[in-house]
Amino acid sequence: MKKIWLLLCLVPLFLVSCESAETEQMVDVPSDWQTIEGDGYSVKCPANWKLDTVGEEGVVFKLLSPADDSIKDNFAEHVRLTMTPNEPKKSLKELAYNVEDGLKTMLANFEVTENKLYKDEAGKFQVTRGSGGLSVFMVSVENRTRIIGDNAYSMMGVYETLKSSAYQDVILGIMQSVQIK
Repeated sequence: MKKIWLLLCLVPLFLVSCESAETEQMVDVPSDWQTIEGDGYSVKCPANWKLDTVGEEGVVFKLLSPADDSIKDNFAEHVRLTMTPNEPKKSLKELAYNVEDGLKTMLANFEVTENKLYKDEAGKFQVTRGSGGLSVFMVSVENRTRIIGDNAYSMMGVYETLKSSAYQDVILGIMQSVQIK
């Protein structure tokens, strides 16, 4: 009987610890980045990135990197924030797996390197990281999913894997700077 009682006490503790969220290491955002205030959000980005607020349904904004004229640059690294009603109500983990499935459909040989729960001052969010093929490019993707009220927010950063040293921290800095109001 004591073993059963002990088991009943420990299982809920184990389940709670499995869902614990880590705090993410922050990237230093350079002081010369611009701050963009939009309808319901603010974001910091390099001054030479282009803001696009018109486009696909559900897209709150898209930030596009400038073309690199020193090379034949046919891919614009970008960060995009989308908002959709969270109907039917799904957990962060369920939403993240939906993103992962979408990336596996969209990108050839997409490999997930991380699918993990994090937390910051605004609450919990699920991070999905990986890479795969897009046309002639190998791209790295980071997606952050967060639930606020009745809405699900998905922020995706995409950059060419070959340019990771130039863009990885920029994409991460932009994503970490976003404030949803």
